[in-house]
Amino acid sequence: EARAAIVDWQSEARGAVAQFERALVELRAGGGDISDGATSTAEGAPPPTPLPEGPLVLLTGATGFLGAFLLAELVRLRVAPHVVCLVRGADDVNARERLSAAMDSYGLWDAHVAACVVVLAADVAVGPSLGLRWRLLRTVGAHAILVVHAAAQVSSALPYTALRATNVGGTAHVAALALHAGARLLHISTLGFVDAGHAETLEVKTSSFACRSGYAQSK
Repeated sequence: EARAAIVDWQSEARGAVAQFERALVELRAGGGDISDGATSTAEGAPPPTPLPEGPLVLLTGATGFLGAFLLAELVRLRVAPHVVCLVRGADDVNARERLSAAMDSYGLWDAHVAACVVVLAADVAVGPSLGLRWRLLRTVGAHAILVVHAAAQVSSALPYTALRATNVGGTAHVAALALHAGARLLHISTLGFVDAGHAETLEVKTSSFACRSGYAQSK
């Protein structure tokens, strides 16, 4: 079994804090009106998705297994009238198609959920703007009352260095947005899963995970 690379964790921790601080400074400065990311604005691209008025919940990672059920529960509990989901995609339409397909695969997509969900093409790893135009990001931040961050790049094979941008940098960017917006932050970080046939328990030993997995190191 290949073991995870040795990492200077003190240096990594300092780097993550510095990344968070830079993101916060950039958010406070306003960032201009140009996206860091690759959200399409080409001729013929669908128009930007309008944001609803009023309070909203911002959710990342909604296309994942856990994220899909989080989204369904946020809609059911009506924490806010709308949930804005940041989903990777060529544009907002493509991102919404990806989300609806993921939700539908678990039997969670229906007319009520569709009406409560706004999907924006974004990527938490690209920078403090999360791949959104700054004007749109400021609008999202102004109305967000809760930020639920569940996005992560999951792999048992990739090293920490390949997962750092999304799992560490992306978390720093989302946390900075929540702090800047004055919204409550709920960060969901899973380390692993229980193997099939494992006895039900409230505790799973994780002491050896960090030396076995780049994914565990990134958490």
